[in-house]
Amino acid sequence: MRHQALHELIIERMKDGWAPEQFSGRLDFEKAPTRIYKETIYRFVYSKKDMQEDLW
Repeated sequence: MRHQALHELIIERMKDGWAPEQFSGRLDFEKAPTRIYKETIYRFVYSKKDMQEDLW
């Protein structure tokens, strides 16, 4: 996986109740070197591979 740390951070935040919009917006606000669109997070959450995380 290309961005393993980001992947794990998304899972952690989603389990804490963060919405994809919040996570994406926070990265943008902090001017993080790696940014991600909310739509990408939604695709990740609803993908068959990651359904086991119960993030939806």
